[in-house]
Amino acid sequence: MTTKVQEYVAKNLPRPFVAIHLRNGEDWVRVCARLDGGIPSLMGSPQCDRPGFSVTEEVCFPPTPTVVSQVAAAIKKYGARSLYIATDAKNLKRV
Repeated sequence: MTTKVQEYVAKNLPRPFVAIHLRNGEDWVRVCARLDGGIPSLMGSPQCDRPGFSVTEEVCFPPTPTVVSQVAAAIKKYGARSLYIATDAKNLKRV
């Protein structure tokens, strides 16, 4: 599997690239909708395990303009020449 991934990346993603996992399917929307008020972590998410941090609905399922803004900032920061989006629903690439 690693070889196939490396071949795909070499053929299709000019470096440097930014890759994101965009959770936005109906199942994820339902999970995030239950976070009214926030919780300390979600599904063992160690990246959120910081003092004073709370996983809110907006953190779990950010609005499209937030996603676009954050991805654009990462592309600029890293000088990315390509973007890879792994998603279970909408890839937002027509935004």
